[in-house]
Amino acid sequence: MANMLLLSPGSTVVLAKIAARSARKRGLTLHAVDSQPNIPTRYVVDRFQVMTESEWNRSLLEHCLANEIRLIIPTRHSDLAPLAEMRNQFEKKAYPLPFHRNPPFRFA
Repeated sequence: MANMLLLSPGSTVVLAKIAARSARKRGLTLHAVDSQPNIPTRYVVDRFQVMTESEWNRSLLEHCLANEIRLIIPTRHSDLAPLAEMRNQFEKKAYPLPFHRNPPFRFA
């Protein structure tokens, strides 16, 4: 079964509620990963895990594979660059996440 993942949801409770409603409507589980353990959205999502940004490189892909994550929803602009840098790791595992090859912006 495919599932969804919110990255760094922090206090974006309204966004988490919308994503949770959408996931449940489709029979999916909404996961969230954040570097802080005591965030309000942890009580809105179905599954929550603390993962520091330094752990992303070795843990995010494994988390996605183990939990059949098919949609990642970044909630902070600062998550976009590290996520884009991980594109090759996802592709090496033949992981079917949609990464745009020619993004409309460049990272400085």
